[in-house]
Amino acid sequence: MGLRGRLRHAVGQAARQAAELLLEPPRPAPASVAEPPRRKVKRARNLTPISRTVVEWYQADLAIASQLADSGNLIEVGRLRGALTRDAVVRGLVDTRFGGLVRLPRRCVGHPDVVRWFDGEEGRPGVWNHIFPPAELAQLDADGGICGVGVGEFVQEDGMELPQLRRLDPQWLHYRYDEDRWQYRSVAGLLDIEPGNGRWVLHRPGGVNEPWKNGIWYAAGRAFIAKEHAINYRENYAGKLAHPARVAISPQGASEEQSQSWFRAVMAWGVNSVFGLRSGYDVKLLESNGRGHEVFHATIEHSNIEFMIGFVGQVVTQTGGVGFSNSDTFETMLYNRIESDGIALSDTVSTQGIEPIVHHHFGIERARAGTRVEWDTRPPADMTAAANTLLAAGNAIKLLREVLQVDGIPLDTRALLSDFGVPVRGDVDGDAQPDDVAARILAKWTNDYGTGGALVAARALQQLAEQVANDVEADIAAA
Repeated sequence: MGLRGRLRHAVGQAARQAAELLLEPPRPAPASVAEPPRRKVKRARNLTPISRTVVEWYQADLAIASQLADSGNLIEVGRLRGALTRDAVVRGLVDTRFGGLVRLPRRCVGHPDVVRWFDGEEGRPGVWNHIFPPAELAQLDADGGICGVGVGEFVQEDGMELPQLRRLDPQWLHYRYDEDRWQYRSVAGLLDIEPGNGRWVLHRPGGVNEPWKNGIWYAAGRAFIAKEHAINYRENYAGKLAHPARVAISPQGASEEQSQSWFRAVMAWGVNSVFGLRSGYDVKLLESNGRGHEVFHATIEHSNIEFMIGFVGQVVTQTGGVGFSNSDTFETMLYNRIESDGIALSDTVSTQGIEPIVHHHFGIERARAGTRVEWDTRPPADMTAAANTLLAAGNAIKLLREVLQVDGIPLDTRALLSDFGVPVRGDVDGDAQPDDVAARILAKWTNDYGTGGALVAARALQQLAEQVANDVEADIAAA
């Protein structure tokens, strides 16, 4: 083999090594899969203590809940979260935003064997809905949105081959500032929460530090308490003043006995009562003409508006009122909330749920492959617009190529593909053409591990290049 052949062979071998080692790199084992995850067996009793139901809430309770939360105690926040769902409007909004998320199309990405195990194939159901029941995911997501943090655990009962996620009441969560760790107050005592160890799931869409400050529990709680009291006051008003009073009128010369007899007759007024009246006797209805009840209706309506703004960011898609002609804008606001919830829930479930389960059932190599779940939160209008854009791009390229071919002018197809955002296999930088191996390696490591990963990949490529150069120099010297 000549020098040119040896050089081509060495470069080709180095490129293959780079593709094998760097395009599918062995990811560093996370803490959650460094050791075999502990498995949960059927418990003799529920871990969650019996909750005390708060029947009446007052605005002062919000200040107490806020002070306790800032000390790491979420008992009042969790109780308020449970009370909120007693309101029909809040329950509907929770189901729309959080329950609607888990009902959207779901997609697992990762090793084909793991994906088929979760999703099923050839008419056989997968294990996803058993391990991650949609109702539990919806409640966990709602806890995260309302309280800023939610907690769940995997329970594997006797006779069951697979664990199952169970959402736990967030009111028993406790954060220890001095130790920077979360605990759960159970009937068995304080339990340390270790997210991703195969048992615990800690959902924190409100942020890593003090997530309760980014929940909507305070604003929703204020509106809820005002609405509850307004409803009670309205019922009290109706019970006292909605029914007219009866006035028994006796003639001027009637004796006391005659007046009392007439009064008792009017007082016994029932259904289909008939009175035979002599001259001077009369009966009237005294009705309240006050408008105090209107303030209660206004308070209830205002509270409902605050619920809508807090949960879905607007009121138009819920009420169909002013601005409904521009409802596309408000639907986008709603989908933005759902998209944000989907990103947070996907990250929590993928890293703290899927990873340890895949590790246990498929081994550490499959766990390192990084199986993830994603919910398609794109609005139908956006998906239709994207499809129409691709169709328009295809027709435009075809027509332009035919027109320009007559004059012998070449069409820059790649520029059009880049402008229309048409996906091209192997394209990393968005220029609509496949990139070389080095660029693909750097892009993949940057996407997976950030700038630190890109630096590691760059150093590895540099070492491979130096090795190739040394081998070529040795071949030249030997020749």
